[in-house]
Amino acid sequence: MKKLDEIRAMREEYKKRLETESQAILAEAFKEVFDAHPEIKAIGWTQYTPYYNDGNPCVFGVGDFSYSEEDVDPSKPGSLYEEPWSESYGRDKGQLAAAVNGLARELPDDVMNAAFGDHVRVIATREGFHTTGYSHD
Repeated sequence: MKKLDEIRAMREEYKKRLETESQAILAEAFKEVFDAHPEIKAIGWTQYTPYYNDGNPCVFGVGDFSYSEEDVDPSKPGSLYEEPWSESYGRDKGQLAAAVNGLARELPDDVMNAAFGDHVRVIATREGFHTTGYSHD
């Protein structure tokens, strides 16, 4: 069973590295988007495991990303789907939405969960990440 212990140790090391290093690496990825599109002031999203999924498994997931071209107070995010937030999903949303969506597609759910946690709203700005609890149905 020593080989199984080796696998367990590898898994624990992976989890620990995700938790300790992922936010710094993600900050660099977000910085690339902010630098390429300085008009984007903030990017926000929710991530959580649903409490109920109509009989299907409840699996952690990251919601659609929104972005703001206005300065926002990350400690008071309000709804990410109302002004000053713009949806980044859907057709023909433009270059900014495409940039935000491109980033969103590259981010694995397990990394996002390790970096920010479950049942949270996250706001990314040039200064860093701000998380608040997120209540959902």
